[in-house]
Amino acid sequence: MTARSTRGYCPLFVLLIMLALCMSVSCSRGGSPTQPELGSDGSLAGTNPPNERNARTPDGYEGRSCWGFYTMELDFENGVINVIENRELALHLNVKNILLSDWWCPTNNCVQIQFLEMDPDNEHYIIKGTLMNPTFFTGFDVRVIIFLDDKGHQLLNPDDFTMLYEDEDDINPFRAFEKDTADRSFGSYSTSSEIFDMHIPNVPGKFLIDFAIDASWPTNCEEPFDLENFGYEGSIYPDDPDLDGIDQGEGIVYVEVSDWQLNVSEVTIDTTPITGDITSLVYNPDLDRWETLIANGEDADPGAYVCLIAAFSDVDPSIGLYNYLTIVVDETPPPAVQTIWGHIGDAVYLDGFDGAVVSVVPQDPLGYYPPPFPTVNGEYSVDVTTGVYNVSVTMDDGVHLPQNAWDVIVTENEDVHLNFGLHWPGQLDQYDPLDLEIGWAEVMGCAGRVVDPLGMPISGAMIELRDPAAGLDQQFVMAEITDEGGYFSFTNLVIMYEVLGIPTLILQFHMIVKATGFFENDIGTFPTVKDGVPYSVIELQPHGQIPIWEESFEEESGWSYGGYYHRQLYSPAILNMSFNPAFNLVVMPPDEVYDGAIPPPTDGDYYLWYGVEADGNILEPWSGNAGGAYSGGMSIDPHSGTATSPQIDLSGYSTARVEFDMTYSMESQNVPDFDLIYFFVNGSQVGFYNPCVNPYTEAYTYTQRGHNRTIIWCRYVHDISLFTGSTATLSFSFNTVDSLYNGYRGQFIDNIQVFAE
Repeated sequence: MTARSTRGYCPLFVLLIMLALCMSVSCSRGGSPTQPELGSDGSLAGTNPPNERNARTPDGYEGRSCWGFYTMELDFENGVINVIENRELALHLNVKNILLSDWWCPTNNCVQIQFLEMDPDNEHYIIKGTLMNPTFFTGFDVRVIIFLDDKGHQLLNPDDFTMLYEDEDDINPFRAFEKDTADRSFGSYSTSSEIFDMHIPNVPGKFLIDFAIDASWPTNCEEPFDLENFGYEGSIYPDDPDLDGIDQGEGIVYVEVSDWQLNVSEVTIDTTPITGDITSLVYNPDLDRWETLIANGEDADPGAYVCLIAAFSDVDPSIGLYNYLTIVVDETPPPAVQTIWGHIGDAVYLDGFDGAVVSVVPQDPLGYYPPPFPTVNGEYSVDVTTGVYNVSVTMDDGVHLPQNAWDVIVTENEDVHLNFGLHWPGQLDQYDPLDLEIGWAEVMGCAGRVVDPLGMPISGAMIELRDPAAGLDQQFVMAEITDEGGYFSFTNLVIMYEVLGIPTLILQFHMIVKATGFFENDIGTFPTVKDGVPYSVIELQPHGQIPIWEESFEEESGWSYGGYYHRQLYSPAILNMSFNPAFNLVVMPPDEVYDGAIPPPTDGDYYLWYGVEADGNILEPWSGNAGGAYSGGMSIDPHSGTATSPQIDLSGYSTARVEFDMTYSMESQNVPDFDLIYFFVNGSQVGFYNPCVNPYTEAYTYTQRGHNRTIIWCRYVHDISLFTGSTATLSFSFNTVDSLYNGYRGQFIDNIQVFAE
């Protein structure tokens, strides 16, 4: 509940209201309020008649004042609205219409109403009402109550509903003025405006709408003054006796009630069609709302049920505050045999989050709504039915931003693997003594699945993302590979970074997907979305082609090696000494899968490596602790090298391409300009693989997966048709450029294939 200061009296005007809902509802206090049935009588000629009602006198209420009963005369033909005194009600109730009084408002401009937009074809009108307080009083909780009748007008943006000035059980909608002031006061001689979104039926002549202006005086109103943020969390549906384990579901109905005196005594929601009775709500101080759990005890059919909310206080329980909540009963879901599961962690350090909340919402409004799922050690698993979902993740720690994935497709008997990395802007580098910020200004995610034409998953496929606005030879940003189920998740995809202190924003990504035995699929570009996670299913076509030349380095085959390039026999005992606690030159990635060792080959037992077996990295030559703990390591001298293949016969072919597997681990201090990795054909540059982004953090490794991530194998494809008709040699080049930050595992290459036609 919300407490505010108490003061009091009422001036003002406002406009129209109501929403045509199709249920009759009841409540446990103040009689049985009902919403009148709404209709439209297009047969009326001239000016439609005013309301005929037996309104309760304002003197019957304590602590309030009525500034009159009025009629709005809407002249559609001339596009004007006139306000006139409702003499019948004014005389009957002995009320002085102050806002139209020549004594109080000699300028006759205290009530002004005008059309802003007129759409008679759709019976839709936007109206502005402006009210000036012409008195020396300050009013509080000023409301314009719109009397509903059978003419069929509706206010589409009501604040709430009230039974004030009704002798019977009807409730009418109202708009409140000065809702943004601390005590909802409307000062003496001040002016305020409200916008009214109206449905008004088309009738010949002029349309009349009766309204009353109510205020509390000399204090704020004694009943609750606002119902907001009400809704329903969960999913309910009819029981299906033919489906094992299916019941009616359950969920929480809730509403926030604001009351000046903090003495709300009763809050109810008439859920009779669903629960069989009126539901009483209980105050939850932790969430500052009234709530309770309901279930479909009446086995209500699927559909939307409009339920009346009613709130009362101890001061005058005859006056309530009302609104309407729509609860949807869903179709009975089939047994859940599908799941969406994965890991929720910090985008940089991957720490698993306890208590992060995963919400899975079907795009089909009638689909299955699973309850929100809290993570345990960063893990979550949500049972779902087949369909398309939006998935959101929030972490209530005040620093990590939420993420949202959309268009997540779940098919029959499928377990969707979807990871999230929540971003902490301004996160510090815990290994830097200067407490510098780490990572990126803005990040997003990207996820999906790669399948073949039969829908079967393709594991080990490479999803490469480029920045098309970067330099022509250096557009690479990051890559991911699919797991055994064909799923991939980028969890720290940079979209804003700095170059020499200048922020750089990536506006769109270019996606290319590759896998061994399949044609490359150029997906094209898609826009970046901060903390968004677009999801897509990508299909690759198999090519079934046989290479004309291939190399897996299982035997010596005529390659020439320079620098630290060499043919290496894999051994898990070859460890990068930079991770050794005796040195701690480099932080081991939190998702490291090789325990700091060199990775195994993708084919056979050998591969091409630019690195030193004795150290498991590219530090050689070095001495001492190579720059100190978390320095990234320091060599004595810079170094470079080239590995060149024997000649490959491309004569007699008109098209050719080369494919190979490559992985690397390099410095993250300046990834675009150091530890340079190139690929050449006949001495001409064909590929450059350094990312164009730059985190400037020396203690961390940088791989194709990005900053502070494990080393992964990726598949690269290059068109080399320019070199057909003769012979060609393939060359790989690595250059540290300087002697700094070299405590990394270097570059590995395997499974080279050349296809030609």
